[in-house]
Amino acid sequence: LMPLVWASYAALSMGCKAGWARLRKPTYRRLNFGLGMACAWLLVCVVWAPLVSIANWWVLLRPSNWGLLQTLSGSTAYPAAFQLFCGAAYLPTIAVCMFAWLKTRPEPSDTVAMDLAKEELSEGTNEYHALALAFFTFAALSLGPFPCADIPSGLGANLARANGAWLWFASVVCGTLKDAAERGGLYLPASIRLNRGMTTVALANLGLVAARVR
Repeated sequence: LMPLVWASYAALSMGCKAGWARLRKPTYRRLNFGLGMACAWLLVCVVWAPLVSIANWWVLLRPSNWGLLQTLSGSTAYPAAFQLFCGAAYLPTIAVCMFAWLKTRPEPSDTVAMDLAKEELSEGTNEYHALALAFFTFAALSLGPFPCADIPSGLGANLARANGAWLWFASVVCGTLKDAAERGGLYLPASIRLNRGMTTVALANLGLVAARVR
């Protein structure tokens, strides 16, 4: 999903150049929140890899299983260098995205303007809405028990739940494009970048599926 991440960074960069007023718009707020939460999700999967690989991880939250929870929390499936690398990549992204998201809370006047900008029917709205729901469903499924958690990706227990972070982010991007379609903004530069990123990811995943089937 790296093309989608690059497209999101490019769209957010456009918003940053235009100032905080631009970043207050729903497109950029959703991207900041979605990317920040996706990186937080991935960081948890790296630091607590043994926990996220357990079929029914929520069972460990019971008081009777706290001893096992402490044991697994003290172990890791990845080398320290890899964890430091991921932390150096994810923590600044989380901090910047969540700071921007909190700082750009919309004012009442912004909400009224956004409602007036909506159109009754716009091309692509239903399609992006369906995609957003589908990706969100797959992201939620990746948190469930195995083998259901492995259905969206087929990557196995070690990576299936980490992949859910990108499924969540894809859901956010599709929701952002759905919102842009409602306002007739699919031809704006940020939307074009996001659309191209989603298209590239879709084609790449179809190619991988076809290769595995063969």
